[in-house]
Amino acid sequence: MFRISSRSEDKSAIPPPPGVTEFIFCVFDEKHHVRHHFQAICPADEEEDHFLLLNVPESAFDSCVLSEAVATRQPASIALSYGQGQRKYLHVLPYERKRGKWRYACLQISTEAPDMDSAIPAWVGALADDRVCFLLVDANNTIQAASSEIPEVFGYTSDALSGLNMSDLFSGLDLSMIDSCLPDTNDPVLGSVLRCLDGSHRDVELIKYSAADHYTLYGICDVTRPQLNEEIALVSTRERRRIGQDLHDSIGQLLTGISLLSRSLSNNLRRDGNPGEEDAAQISELADDASNQIRQISRGLMPADIVERGFFDSLR
Repeated sequence: MFRISSRSEDKSAIPPPPGVTEFIFCVFDEKHHVRHHFQAICPADEEEDHFLLLNVPESAFDSCVLSEAVATRQPASIALSYGQGQRKYLHVLPYERKRGKWRYACLQISTEAPDMDSAIPAWVGALADDRVCFLLVDANNTIQAASSEIPEVFGYTSDALSGLNMSDLFSGLDLSMIDSCLPDTNDPVLGSVLRCLDGSHRDVELIKYSAADHYTLYGICDVTRPQLNEEIALVSTRERRRIGQDLHDSIGQLLTGISLLSRSLSNNLRRDGNPGEEDAAQISELADDASNQIRQISRGLMPADIVERGFFDSLR
């Protein structure tokens, strides 16, 4: 069902990651020879004639992105949009295999148009939101090159990542799990935690691919849930609104009713000359005080923007 090829060995057909229609990874030397080639492409998109950058590796250097990376020996990235919401991403990671000997790891990813009736796959959404980066790592787990686009929340730049060890980013336990996972499967490594430059942590998924020179290419996708504090604040605001509304509409109304009935009872007792008239009047006053307190409490629990902006502007 899927076409996949590698110069090093034949592999059985496997699909690209969910939502990805094309995944091509090549490594070129300075003479433009292909040193490594891996691809997984959905058959429906094999004949697509949109931006065939790495689809024909021998002509890949016609791409301005790859030419720029060769000229500057700096990582380069580009994102292209076409069709009905389809996107294509190209990343070039230059690395120095030996002193003065450069190679270029090139990655091409195409994503399908999002289906409005279903959830967007994690990697598709992350690619569109710049929450994915790629690292080229040698056999000693030293990062030799990083994509030019790094998620801002990680705090690193491409240059800052180059030369670091994977142990600077992941715990020993996470590294053991990552090392134990097979490459070239397009299956994400789940449940890893990346250390950011500022000491914070992000939940990430990884995909892992073999490369030339006993290197490994890692794709790192930030899958951290929205900030928990924001979720707690949202729930807290909703609960405050509900409690304030309940106090005002339920208990406040009951106290108002008790106050009216007590005042009526006090008037009737006073006409009849009953000494209980003062007690009834006091009950009515206490109910009014409680009702006023409830009103103040519920006002404090209700959203302030309704008071500040006015009811009609808030409703609008």
